[in-house]
Amino acid sequence: MTDATAIPPSRGGGPSEARTGGGELSSPLAPTRRPAAADLPCGEISRRRDRLVRHVYGAIPPAPERLDVTARPWPEAGGEILTLVMSHAGRTHEVDAALFLPPNAAGPVPLIVGLCFTGPLGAVAAPGFPVDPHAIVEATSAGFPDGRLDPAMRGRHAGRWPRDLFQAAGCGLLLACYGSFTPDDRNAAFAYGIAPLMGTPERPMPSLPSPSWRGAGGVGRSEEGIAVDAGDWRAGDRRAPHPTPLTPDPSPRGGGEPVEHVTSTGAIALWAWAYSRLVDVALARPEINPRRIVVAGHSRLGKAALLAAAHDTRIAGVFANNSGCLGVRPSAIRRGETPEALVARFPHWVTPAFAADPRPPEDLDQQDLLAAIAPRRLCAASAAEDAWADPAGERAGLVAAAPAWRALGVDVPEIDADAPLVAGAAFSAGPLGWHLRAGAHDLTRADWERALPHLLEPPR
Repeated sequence: MTDATAIPPSRGGGPSEARTGGGELSSPLAPTRRPAAADLPCGEISRRRDRLVRHVYGAIPPAPERLDVTARPWPEAGGEILTLVMSHAGRTHEVDAALFLPPNAAGPVPLIVGLCFTGPLGAVAAPGFPVDPHAIVEATSAGFPDGRLDPAMRGRHAGRWPRDLFQAAGCGLLLACYGSFTPDDRNAAFAYGIAPLMGTPERPMPSLPSPSWRGAGGVGRSEEGIAVDAGDWRAGDRRAPHPTPLTPDPSPRGGGEPVEHVTSTGAIALWAWAYSRLVDVALARPEINPRRIVVAGHSRLGKAALLAAAHDTRIAGVFANNSGCLGVRPSAIRRGETPEALVARFPHWVTPAFAADPRPPEDLDQQDLLAAIAPRRLCAASAAEDAWADPAGERAGLVAAAPAWRALGVDVPEIDADAPLVAGAAFSAGPLGWHLRAGAHDLTRADWERALPHLLEPPR
């Protein structure tokens, strides 16, 4: 039996109203910029966030005019397969997702919303989930040079999303493949999926600066920590079939940005948009507690989860795992992956202007994005061998953002920013949490065992 649900366009999800200022490696409430937190204007955080986002990521599009969801049982996996049909200005785009709810729950349950590299196909070993022929994902995760999904991927990333752990915690899980919303490919990202759905025209890739991160022999590290040739940043000609570019619709709908402002939107912002659409789906389910929806992502999807939470206050918390550059780590920290290194391989993730000149505004940095999540829960995780993401810098970003929570009256104990960086190091400071896991760049069961109790703490 199938169940079709029409979900009204989202009208909520505006910015949280914290107060911030900030500068290079300073907290958003740096006394050099503001004499007292109490004197800061109420909307300052959203203004700083918006400036940073427009420059680096590009504006997040509005919600589509219509979102319809059809659910059918997935008995082999003990869940449901959801088909999302998003409609806007006469255009449609479909994405499959999977929902798992703990059995015999006494009431509405908290929910983890995740975008992942290979989607439910890779997160669940059971057969039955359809293979999206149009999705393009990070090729290393896919295990195929063209980044296309394949039935051979079933269960490959099951360890990243341990459903038994979520079930034991009384928590639901909603998963989708990020590449089904927007292909992770510089050629296809704006030709298929969300960009043409929302009327964003295809954009030319700018001429990029010579990568300053090139080492001996031209070998560097990809965002996934895999050795790559620094000179070969092109994703290749893997064009997904899609109609010709569409005329932008200039009218703002769903409480988001007018469409004429998203012509330079990058893929990270489009994946953030995808998180909000999954939240739309969750809010239509009575089995899910609307006040306890958490978004989670690993690596580039940790960046997208942070951006989604900074804009959508329906999201109660965020877990950003190994998010590094343009995630929780300030760009002013020049260790590991720099913005220059990131845009050299992934120019489609950001605005064309930032891809051509990857420097944030002088008075802004990632702590200004994190501050927009206050007073909600923010948990970040690092890996001891993940020098590319820079664990020390990731911790420093949370420390720099912490005053935004305190300015809202949230009890955030002081964080020892100089504590030794050894595997097992961690802090839990009110709604802020961080841990350092042994091992390399990955999302593991150990990360969830540490993060879930923090993320699922009931709201006060």
